[in-house]
Amino acid sequence: VRAKVTEGLSLADSAKTAVSENAANGAAFASGWNAPSATKNVSGVVIGDTGIITITYTAAAGNGTLVLVPVDGSTASGTALTAGTIPTNGSITWICASADSTTSNAVASAAKGTLAAKYAPPVCRT
Repeated sequence: VRAKVTEGLSLADSAKTAVSENAANGAAFASGWNAPSATKNVSGVVIGDTGIITITYTAAAGNGTLVLVPVDGSTASGTALTAGTIPTNGSITWICASADSTTSNAVASAAKGTLAAKYAPPVCRT
């Protein structure tokens, strides 16, 4: 199942690029981005209003969600992005969060996915 989960992370790469570029230009996070088509492992990839990307998996790939949370600043102390506002710390850090993630970032802790940790990549479990 873990190999199937990586497919979703690959499909989300274009969404991460869109969020990063749009944030740098003060534009809506999903502006100009087209969601990838569903596959047998991934039912969808969505960019939310705050730039958070949600990857939804089918039953074949664990039947849950992984959440990619963009923060302005570092993993530990980064703050939520705001639509239309250019990040002030000069960089966006991405935090991947599954159901049992142990991240200390408050923004990512509040937006965890539902995919079981046993299926999530190591970077999405911490």
